[in-house]
Amino acid sequence: MVKNMEQLSLFTMGEEKNTFSDICDILGCDNNIPAWPDLFGKAVRSYLSENNIENIRTLSLFSGAGGLDIGFCDVGFEIIESVEIEKKFCQTLELNSGQGKRFENCKVQCVDIKDYTGDHLGKNRLYYRRSAVSDIQRRRTPGQRGGRNPGCERHFV
Repeated sequence: MVKNMEQLSLFTMGEEKNTFSDICDILGCDNNIPAWPDLFGKAVRSYLSENNIENIRTLSLFSGAGGLDIGFCDVGFEIIESVEIEKKFCQTLELNSGQGKRFENCKVQCVDIKDYTGDHLGKNRLYYRRSAVSDIQRRRTPGQRGGRNPGCERHFV
């Protein structure tokens, strides 16, 4: 049985308040100046903290060297595991993972996504980011090699 996926929503807004500019206005973040992405990340993190919203535990698939994950971390996502096949990218991820580093609680899995099951994650509420390439993963049925972990509640971001 396949569960429906939930859409993650950090902001409660009326129907008329749904554009990126509206979100920036709510956060008090000017998105028309240099370095606005950094200011946006800080504003989101402050919003989450002020509203007692916990860090969002996230599984990163097709991680590369972690550039996109840095952006996710900056706005309050906690990358708990990165899955990547390229050894050089995994080495970079490992250099940036561990106590006191960018990805403090992250475990790096240097494995082909076809061989990754995530069974060791158990019954956790996880959000995972994916690239368009990972759509191949969704075509597998539960129980197939590399298929979804039926005990893990997953949500797309």
